[in-house]
Amino acid sequence: MTPSVELLPPIKADPIEPFAIPILLDDRGCAWIPDAFNAALYQLLPVCEGASLGWAPIPELNKALIAIQGGNPFAPTGEALAIAISRRGLRGLIDGLKSIEAQMEGM
Repeated sequence: MTPSVELLPPIKADPIEPFAIPILLDDRGCAWIPDAFNAALYQLLPVCEGASLGWAPIPELNKALIAIQGGNPFAPTGEALAIAISRRGLRGLIDGLKSIEAQMEGM
């Protein structure tokens, strides 16, 4: 017999607001970005022009591995991020990206 599963409704997330302070760009193509987990810190990060996206299932964790690589075929950067994310987390990420896209409408 298959166990029953309760499907929870998605969590309604608030829109992702732009950074509250100006972002400083340097002449090497880097920016001082506020740290996501410590408001007193900033990180000097390269600004990549574009990104590529790939993924693989992680059935043992019931998650997906998502790889995001910075740059584009004409200007790869070597910057990359790999995350293990649940379906619920992925939905939240997608909602956040949709929020950013909607706020860009008037740009």
